[in-house]
Amino acid sequence: VPSVQVDIDGNILLRGSGNFTLLIDGKPTILSPEDAMQQLPASNIENIEIITNPSAKFDPDGVSGIINIVMKKQKQKGMNGVVNAMAGTNEKYRTDALLNFTKGRWDLYLGGNLQDQTFLGKSENERISVGNDTTFFIASQGDQNRVREGADFKFGAGYQFTKNDKLSTNLHAGSYAFGRNSFLFQNNFTEPGTASTYFDNVSRFRREGDFINTDINWDHEFAKNHTISSYFYFAARRGSNRDGQENYNTDESGVRMGGDPFITSTTENSDDRDYRLKVDYSNLLGNEARLEAGYQWRRNTEEEVYSFFEFDMDNNEWPVTPTFENSAEFIRDIHGVYLTYAGKNKFFTYQLGLRTEHTDREMINFNADTAYTINRLDWFPTVHLSKELNKAYEIYASYSRRIDRPRGYYLDPFPYFRDPFTIRVGNPGLEPEYIDSYELGFQKKLNAAHVGVEGYYRITNNKITRIQELGDDDVILNTWDNLSNDYAAGVELSFSYFPSKSLTLNLAGNLYNYQVSGELAESPIDESSTNVDGRFNASLRAGKNTRLQLNTIYVGPTVTAQGEREGMWGINLSARQDFLKKKLSATLQVRDIFDTMNYNFTSKGLNFNSKQLRDRESQIVLFTLSYRVNNYQPDRKNQRNREGMDMEDEM
Repeated sequence: VPSVQVDIDGNILLRGSGNFTLLIDGKPTILSPEDAMQQLPASNIENIEIITNPSAKFDPDGVSGIINIVMKKQKQKGMNGVVNAMAGTNEKYRTDALLNFTKGRWDLYLGGNLQDQTFLGKSENERISVGNDTTFFIASQGDQNRVREGADFKFGAGYQFTKNDKLSTNLHAGSYAFGRNSFLFQNNFTEPGTASTYFDNVSRFRREGDFINTDINWDHEFAKNHTISSYFYFAARRGSNRDGQENYNTDESGVRMGGDPFITSTTENSDDRDYRLKVDYSNLLGNEARLEAGYQWRRNTEEEVYSFFEFDMDNNEWPVTPTFENSAEFIRDIHGVYLTYAGKNKFFTYQLGLRTEHTDREMINFNADTAYTINRLDWFPTVHLSKELNKAYEIYASYSRRIDRPRGYYLDPFPYFRDPFTIRVGNPGLEPEYIDSYELGFQKKLNAAHVGVEGYYRITNNKITRIQELGDDDVILNTWDNLSNDYAAGVELSFSYFPSKSLTLNLAGNLYNYQVSGELAESPIDESSTNVDGRFNASLRAGKNTRLQLNTIYVGPTVTAQGEREGMWGINLSARQDFLKKKLSATLQVRDIFDTMNYNFTSKGLNFNSKQLRDRESQIVLFTLSYRVNNYQPDRKNQRNREGMDMEDEM
């Protein structure tokens, strides 16, 4: 899909933006998109829906739209399932299982996942800052490794009470962990003035926690195409971020010298809750029109407790530093209603929608005297049009207004020390950003090919941007602010070609212009770049039970409000062999064959600039075994990959 990218850290971008809504089977998740995707084995995913301009029926959150992960569901009678086990170079292990049982009026499923993966890498950093007629230089290089750990369990049950009524429930619970360990040799000096000082820096960061998502659903069918559905959803996450820093004096060759090291540790504990109640009504009015309406209440609460410790070498203990202790609470209630009407005339098919949401938000920092509140009413119109010129041609256009609300830690004004040279501070005055999104697309189906072209234009007002400022003692301050606007205008191309029954070729590309403008620290910002992203996939059925696949990706350079990122490209290869009448499959995969998926980023601000190079582990070899219970095959009847809005599906 040309809209989706995954960067070097596993962060997911939709049309160049990390601000989107992630749904799993149409339901939200309390985990971040990156953490949630790391918990989902690819073998359990049926397909991925991309909805860049969703209708008013969907939540308006997210700059670039919605990614909906549709999990596999088996409708055959009896029991079936799949079990997978993976191992890779440099300690990468994962196993998962999914079992389904269908009998009479009951549908049941049970699944689990366990992973422990290490990703090696190297890092080089350089920062130059100026203050009081002195230039400060900080340079470091060394190893930077990452780990992914987790275990989860999921269960679901559905019961068809009557022909028109079904009750179902789902439970997903588990633990997650992400770690980053850096071992860097650091050189500090100034001009004019001091001689170089050298440090051996050991940094250990770990984010971990437990989570649970559960929902109960009721669906009632009054008559064919006349339905009402509802669900109650609850999710909770309890986690912590721990960041430890150790600095040892060394000589210029990196040999540690005498003297006590400087050792600090920060802990940020969090407790999050998410509640939702939703009711949707749908009625087909005759053969050409559909009316949909609904209500949703959602409540988010976050509690954060932050502590800073400096190790006392003399007493061998970690006394807390009261000055840097902090706690905060974030509460947000949103009530929303929507109405959509879809119809068809002799000119085109259309859908008009309107959603309104009332937001009541309160941010409380217990070290401050002021509670930061928002009480507002927002409106979100949507328009979708399509025209089928004949059975092979379709043209469509759409518009939607969206919102991106700041997260709780974006607002907390208390300083969070990441390391001796980096501090994070929230901005309690941060406002939501509003997005106007326009699309115009064309699709053509051929006998052996499918072509899709889509143009888009997106305006983000009140843009939330992460910025860096130089503070006291040569410390970089990370915070967020509302810049004026940013703009993205581009065209996406997708081309699928099937020259034979055994060969499939897919080419996808995204060409767009990105511009960000505004004012930062009383200095105007006006940055722009023309970006090119693309990928090519080739799948070959080399025999009855053998399949080969080539995957290539290119991510072009781009700018930000305070810097730019260089481009990168990579090639992956995989082969799969089926055995025992396709009950058993073995897959061998090699990622980033030529070691080219590296990250180069530069940033600049008032009196400072920095460079960062990240060389992640390449040429990773993975081997996976999959066994299908009772010849498990996913139900592909309803499989689709929606770019924008599938008018027939919405109607």
